[in-house]
Parts: sequence; C-alpha cells; structure tokens
Amino acid sequence: MLLNFKPIDGRYNTIGEWKPLIYVGDSSPIQREVRELCKNEKDKRIDGCLFYIAITSHQVIEFVVVTNFEIPNDFITTTVGKLKIELHKIAMPVPPNSHGYNTVVYDGTAYLLDHEIETIRDALDVIGVLVNRMAFRIRAKAIWFQKYDVYGAGHGKSDLSDEDFEELRQYMLGLKTADAAFIDTAISWYTTGRSATNESTQFMNYYIAVESLAIVFVDGMLDASKEFGIEVPSASERKQCTAECIRRLHDALYQADPSGFVTGSYSQCIRSLRAKTELALAKVFGEDHEFTKGFFDSSEGKSIYRLRNDLAHGNFNLIDRDELHQIRNKLPLLEDIAFAFIMRLSLGKNQKYKKANRFSMSIKFDSPRDTKIASNLNMFPRKDWRIQWEWLI
Repeated sequence: MLLNFKPIDGRYNTIGEWKPLIYVGDSSPIQREVRELCKNEKDKRIDGCLFYIAITSHQVIEFVVVTNFEIPNDFITTTVGKLKIELHKIAMPVPPNSHGYNTVVYDGTAYLLDHEIETIRDALDVIGVLVNRMAFRIRAKAIWFQKYDVYGAGHGKSDLSDEDFEELRQYMLGLKTADAAFIDTAISWYTTGRSATNESTQFMNYYIAVESLAIVFVDGMLDASKEFGIEVPSASERKQCTAECIRRLHDALYQADPSGFVTGSYSQCIRSLRAKTELALAKVFGEDHEFTKGFFDSSEGKSIYRLRNDLAHGNFNLIDRDELHQIRNKLPLLEDIAFAFIMRLSLGKNQKYKKANRFSMSIKFDSPRDTKIASNLNMFPRKDWRIQWEWLI
C-alpha cells in the first residue's frame, strides 16, 4: 500500500503559496490506489485530499477562503473536536481592479489525526460549516475550496473566434420580443446558478430556471408554445383533468398514505407544477429523450424533482450526506437540461445551436488549478507561487 507512510509535520505550501504538487516519478499508481480506495465515495473532494496526502506525506487539508470581511488578527486558530483549523490572512498582489480591494483571502489548513476517509469527510464538512457560520453571523460573503482536487475541471477561459462572436452577438440581440422577459428571467436563474459555489444553491437555481419557463410555456404565454404544439385547455377541460388526477391519486395512495394523497393532490393535480414541467420537457425534447426521463428518474436514488422538493420544503440538511451526494450527482444533468431548455425555447423548434462547451480553451499551465502535479518546479516559467487573483475565479 502506497498510503502506508509516516506523516510529516506541517504542510506542503508555505503560508500564502499554492504550488503544483511535485512528485519525481510516475504518480499514476498513487492515483489508481486513491481511486480504488474512494471508489464508493460520492464526494470526489475526498479523492483530492487523499491524493495530496499520498504525494506530500502531509496529513492536512489545504484550502482557500475568499471573503469580503477582514479579521483584526493575521491568523485565527480553532479546534472542533480533535480537528485543528488555522486561517491565515494573506497579503495578495495588487488587485487587477478596484473590486479586489474589498476582497480578503485566507489560506487555510485543517490538521487531520489520520488519513482515514471518514476523518477527511468529517473535516470537509466542518470547514464548510465554519465558513458558512462566519459569513452568516456578520451578513458577509464567503466561498471556500480545497487547493488540490483530482476531478476538478480546468479553469481556463473560452476563446471565441470571429464566427463564435457573431453567433453570440445574434443571440444577445435576437431574442423574440414577446418571449424575451420570460426567457431572460430563466437565463438570470441559470447564470446565478453558474456563479454559485454551493451545490444546493446551484441545484435550486437550475431547477427554477426550468420550472419558471415551463409554467408559462405550458400555459400558452410564449410564442414558442404554439410552435412546439402546446394546446391550452379550456376551463372545463382543466377542471376535468384535475378531477381525474385526484381520482387517480386517491386510488393509488389514500388507503396507504392519506397525508401523501392530500399533498400529492395539491402539488400534482391542483397546482400541477410537476405535470406542467413534465409536459414542457416532453414537448421540447420528446417523451423518450434522456432529459425528459432523467428529470423524474428515481432508479438511482431520488429524482431531480424529488430532490428539489426536499430542498424547498426543508427536508434536507448538511448532515444528510447521502442527499447531498445525490444533489452533486444530479447537478450536471440538471444544468444541461436547463441550458438546453432555455436555448430551444429562445431559438425556436427548428433552430439548431452549437454546443456551449465547444469553444477552445486557453489554459495557463503554470496555474496550480490546471497543472496539479509535476516532476519539477523548474519546468515552469513562474517563480512566484503566491496565491494569485486569477486562481480564485
């Protein structure tokens, strides 16, 4: 076992620095062992923590906190149970714009008693809770992330060609006037989700982007409604449909779960958000499309629809790791659904669009968020490894 070692005191980086991990030789056996140990873990942050420990022999989690509040001391230390956590306020380079002057960055360290997966998992939970509590108590902003992950995406920028930019310009200026207010509302929910760092917040934003647009779409309030074959029922038809829905739920639920029958009748038959969302997805993508089926699929845990209900109605907490992991697992699919749904309704039924992630990416290989491990620091032109503003975006 490559992870059988005597831990080294301290941490890999000097306070305020963030270097790529250095390992002389082939690190792939270590990566394979880490993946094998974590194969049943849904929280992929654990892989990154364990990989860092295996490469450096430092039994800690290094992380960064970005806030808009400044503590009076240069550093703080606290202990939760047997976990010691330190936060060091660091002097950042001159900010590239005035926004940076209101941003304070802390270099954090969580000292682990061992490198068991349960210990790492608990430490990640504690870090998140403490950062959230600090921000909440003074009504401030704070995000945090571990320095080293295994599965994290690159943090480069999209490089647009002239053709790409012309397509972007046409989309910016070419939305249908009658539908624009509804489309822009959904876009606002989606982009807010893209900017969020909390998975639950992202999930709810993407969901609302879909649901808010689905309701007006099915109610016939968009020009796109007729284009996609939406037929708005009359008042008598809606009443009959509601009655049939309630009877169907009564036969299925009333004897075994009277409370479930009542709440289900309201949400599915009277308010009918589920029915409208399901119809909208079927009309836009087709009944057999992976997006339509995936939205309500509960074959592998809870469906996107059920997870949304748990979040919205208070049936979720940070202690319930299984629910949080299900949200993380469903998040990429929900984001894809939200993006495609907005694009289809904003462009029209027959208008094709290019994939958003097809733009070429430019990545700086002397960034530790993109180049996570190397054999020698001398291979990089960068000599200053103090945390940089662009690494925090």
